[in-house]
Order: sequence, then structure tokens, then C-alpha cells
Amino acid sequence: MSLRDDIALDRDSAVPLYFQVENLIKKYIESGKWKGGEKIPSEQELCKMFDVSRNTVRKAISDLIEEGILYIEHGKGTFVPHKMFNHPSERLLGFSEEMKRKNVSPGAKILKKGLVDAPPFVKEVLKGNEVFNLKRLRLANDKPIAIEDAYLPKEKFPGLLADFTEKDSLYETLKLKFGVQPYYATETIEADLPAEEEAKLLKITTSKPILRIERRTFVKSGEIIEFVKAVYRADIYRITLNLRRI
Repeated sequence: MSLRDDIALDRDSAVPLYFQVENLIKKYIESGKWKGGEKIPSEQELCKMFDVSRNTVRKAISDLIEEGILYIEHGKGTFVPHKMFNHPSERLLGFSEEMKRKNVSPGAKILKKGLVDAPPFVKEVLKGNEVFNLKRLRLANDKPIAIEDAYLPKEKFPGLLADFTEKDSLYETLKLKFGVQPYYATETIEADLPAEEEAKLLKITTSKPILRIERRTFVKSGEIIEFVKAVYRADIYRITLNLRRI
């Protein structure tokens, strides 16, 4: 693989060489020259390609791995992640809706479902002693993307999960069985590392970054109908924030 024509490191710049190398690698990925699932050149090849030291290449690769731009498969090499799922902040969509809009086949594995005593953090939000709990591993084209742990008030949705299967959409069930449609939500997002159980379910290592998301979902009247704690793979899922000055 030769990209010599594209390489333009400025050795007189105050910008460190490793950072310039990072930006060029990002450029190759964004332009599609290095595609999702593709192995990038070895450290030795990158040193020759950029005419820099191995330490410079290692620093650049290490930073890109931390950002989720690249990932390592031990014994195989360094790779570009598969398709990055981009979640825009201005739309409230269920996981299945979101994947279908991206022409991706959604899937799920139910990890837990039923009526449970509300944990303290859920009781505080939903104001109930018993709640429905639906915990699922979410899949995109059979690839694990996220773990979603949803809680909904028992009083508002009697029998909610009685016939619920892995093929069902929760938001579609709320609409069809109860005539309820989520209208807006608030989310808190933070970067973290996965616990061992989370890493195992998502098929990543515990050193791989994740996004922890807490969501409160409301109907148009402002009544809360759902509280979700979710973990998303940061290497293939990102959040786009649309901001405006007011």
C-alpha cells in the first residue's frame, strides 16, 4: 500500500510529527482509502511511509486507538473499525428504528425481563416500588453494539412484557398496546471503560472505551415513562450534537 503522494508532513512546524501522522491516518480513513474492517500497514511500513521513527508511529497509533479510530486484534494487527453508527441528537428513535434507517438489520438478545423491585436510583426517578425491567444486548447485523437496561412504571403499563420477544420493539409495543408514544428525552453521556461482564457481552476488551448513557423518556405532557441505563461501544457508535447560538 503506497500513499506517498498524499503525505505532506511539515517538519518545520510546531505541530508534533506524531499528531501530523494521526491527522493523515484520519484523512485516509475518512476518504475511504482505508476502509472499515481493513488492516492498516504495519509499524515498519508506516515508518517508511511517513519517514518517521517507530516511537512517532507508536504514539500516533496509540492515540488513535484511544479515540476509537483504530483498534487492535492481537496477533493480527491494527484495523479500521467497521461502519460507525452516528446518532444525531435531535431525533428520538428506538434502536430498531435507528438501525433500519441506516439499512442495518437490528437484533436483540434478552438478558432480563419482568417485574422487579425498583433499585434505589430507579425508584427515585420513576416514583414506584415495582417496575418493569427489560435488559437487552442490542445487535446490528448480528454484531453486538450496546447493552440497554430499561425500566418502566408498572402502574402505567400493566402486562407490558407478558408476550414481549426478542423480535419486538419496545417503543412499538408502547404505541400498539397502550397508545403511548415517546415524545422527548434527556440523556447524560460519559466516557468509561467496560466492566468484565459488559466487555464479554460486547465482545471487546476491558481496555476498549465505551459510552455510558442514562436516558429519561417523556410523553408530550411531560410525564416520564422510561428510564434507561445503556452501554454503547465507542469504537463503532458516536453521538452528534447539533448546537446553535441563541
